[in-house]
Amino acid sequence: IQALNEQGIVPKLIVIGNKGKMALTQRMYDVNFNYTGTFFDFPDTLKANLVSNIGDAVRNLFLSGEVDKVEVVSAKFFNLVKNEPTIRTMLPLTPTGIEDPGDETFTLTSEDGKLKVEKEKVKSTKAKEIENDVIFDQTPDVILNSMLPLYLNSQLLSILFDSQASELSSRMTAMKAAT
Repeated sequence: IQALNEQGIVPKLIVIGNKGKMALTQRMYDVNFNYTGTFFDFPDTLKANLVSNIGDAVRNLFLSGEVDKVEVVSAKFFNLVKNEPTIRTMLPLTPTGIEDPGDETFTLTSEDGKLKVEKEKVKSTKAKEIENDVIFDQTPDVILNSMLPLYLNSQLLSILFDSQASELSSRMTAMKAAT
């Protein structure tokens, strides 16, 4: 936020979870931001309706023109001892590069009687040409307008799951160190 302030930008904030709300008062007293007053509780069990409400709030700010870019600051879970803060641009979407550069596929296998996880980076896919004889029931605008909210919600859900995994691993590590 401080880097944005130096560029003359005052960001609008939507806060998810009590830790984010506490950070507004305890850590961000010397930076300039516009808190929208929109707060979402971060429950122990994530549900689709919470993510849908967050997605609606974010989309409304963007579509109304109040903000020109939506970025999410969250914890990225790597393993039990490694979590990193990340910033990810959610809106506007670009025609290429929608996939997250950190996306990986996991294959669970067994080797010598022990479980093993094999990771593989996801490569960017090229857009396919649509055949001329394909007829869509709806116009492309209608299809895209109905799919984009679903895409945004799925990305937000993924980010929230990562944050929840990061928090739980930090708690587990702290409890293990305390005993």
